[in-house]
Amino acid sequence: MNLSRWIVILILLGLSSSVATADSVDPVAKLQGGCCSTKLISANDPNFQGTVLGGSPSRSFDFINSTGSVAVGVNLVLALLPGTPTLTFICDPFSEYFTNCNPQSPTTLSPGETLLIRFFDPNNGEGGVGGIPNDPNPSCDGVFACSPSPGHLAADFATVFANRPGFTDLSDLPNTEGFSFKGNLVLPEPPAILLLLTGGVLLFFFKRSLGIAGLRLGS
Repeated sequence: MNLSRWIVILILLGLSSSVATADSVDPVAKLQGGCCSTKLISANDPNFQGTVLGGSPSRSFDFINSTGSVAVGVNLVLALLPGTPTLTFICDPFSEYFTNCNPQSPTTLSPGETLLIRFFDPNNGEGGVGGIPNDPNPSCDGVFACSPSPGHLAADFATVFANRPGFTDLSDLPNTEGFSFKGNLVLPEPPAILLLLTGGVLLFFFKRSLGIAGLRLGS
């Protein structure tokens, strides 16, 4: 399977790029095509999570959007594992999926805190795929071993954390230290007109049921 498609990079910067110390680990995180993925069936699917430990140059977590809608954003909530030094994060705003992200300036994450990384503004321009597409029928052997169905390759994506060249990397952290992430997909809200129509239909049937009840009482 081609793993080189549709990459968005989230760069994790250390507090000081001039000194490579244990408290300034600088891995790179990105979304890219995946395989053997976990199927996500809702915006807040509990399986959209992972833990990144030190002692390895990279770690990837593969997922397939099977929520029924194109994801118009991705949120990642990061937290340090106990005993892990302070890390500083920054995101790259452009990819084939999205064109914006936050935070775009180095933001420190300290023990006991959480940090929200947001990717948003679907890329509908040339080369963009307008968010993360939906795959309505991936081929799965259980929830955690899925592959995209034909024509839905871009729905299969991976969250990847890897070393950033020239900086202290994940391999320099003990394998008992690192960070966890919990993700969710941002799905488009129903159009306002649809909500109004739905409300109108419900109101019609409610009034009708009251009328029928009144007639029965009158008889």
